[in-house]
Amino acid sequence: MIITTKHGQSGKARLSLNAYTGMQTIPKQEKPPLMNAAQFAEFMKESIEDNNAYLGTNTPIPPIYQNPDSLKGKGTDWFDAITRKAPIQDISLSVSGGSRNVTSYLSGEYFHQEGGY
Repeated sequence: MIITTKHGQSGKARLSLNAYTGMQTIPKQEKPPLMNAAQFAEFMKESIEDNNAYLGTNTPIPPIYQNPDSLKGKGTDWFDAITRKAPIQDISLSVSGGSRNVTSYLSGEYFHQEGGY
């Protein structure tokens, strides 16, 4: 591993500013496919039925899952509910300069990211 440091150059002070600001979003192709309410109820009902058949048990199916077709609409898209567009900001500033014998370099950075995930 090599560690390097920056150093100033003699002459007039040089100021450098870099800034970036934007919004982060999750691309649609990255969104996982999710079941709607009726599909989830069907999945749970079949899961309990399969488990009962495999284990020889008689676990009752909860009333909410007994008739999946009764669940109309898409339900809540929980992925959209817990994610959002989020701002991101990155600002860096550096100053360098000095004389022939003494040079200096000072830099700092500010990074702020509100989680989009």
